[in-house]
Amino acid sequence: MQRFLTILGCAIAFTTVPQFVALAAAAELTFSGQGTIRDSDNLDEGVLFNISYVHKSLNGLPVSTVIQQQDLNGKLLVREESEYDSAGRFKSYSMEQFQTGDRALVEAKSGEVQMLFIQDGKATRASEKLTDDTVAPGALMAYMSSYTPLFEKGQKIPVKLAVAERGMVLGFEIAGQGKNCRDSTGDLCVNLSLRLKKLVKPIFMSFQKSPEGYRPLRVETPAIVRKQKGSSLEKFTARIDYQKIR
Repeated sequence: MQRFLTILGCAIAFTTVPQFVALAAAAELTFSGQGTIRDSDNLDEGVLFNISYVHKSLNGLPVSTVIQQQDLNGKLLVREESEYDSAGRFKSYSMEQFQTGDRALVEAKSGEVQMLFIQDGKATRASEKLTDDTVAPGALMAYMSSYTPLFEKGQKIPVKLAVAERGMVLGFEIAGQGKNCRDSTGDLCVNLSLRLKKLVKPIFMSFQKSPEGYRPLRVETPAIVRKQKGSSLEKFTARIDYQKIR
């Protein structure tokens, strides 16, 4: 479960900060970029791994999202991919950790979200009701980027996530509120809350006005707690500093 929680926590931190790159077709957009996940005790030097993503949308609806994590030597560690149907509804999410062989598959079928997690060679299956705001961990960016205009209006954006822990499904909820929120530079910002069981911690996002709308600049997660081997807990802060945008 440690590995799944780590991936989920990092995905939340990272995928809430898409950067805009417009393609030739006006109705089609691709969001792509690279960043780093850093150790909370050494944010200036403590890079844990690099992360990159490509998100595609068509006519304002999400099409696909691919997120990859690499170690500092460029070796691929994790690949996540999310797909959506022609109406922009969540269709599937897959994740593979290449070092451990752990995998996750989440699919929308017959009004349910069906989940399969393979960890340490053991398979766990779970399901929950499919709703309009259901997304998979790696799909959060697509959901957020599709609804960024809501931030300016100060509306709440509910997001529901799920992951399995030894056969038990845990629920994750994120809600954003952008009304009357400005950071120290005056840019529009959004404060999110990550709810993990009974733990609630803030995620800070800042936005800058661009021709495409409000472009996210940075995200900081003051305290995401991830589960370690055994019963110990460790605070994990993820700060995304973009190195290049293509």
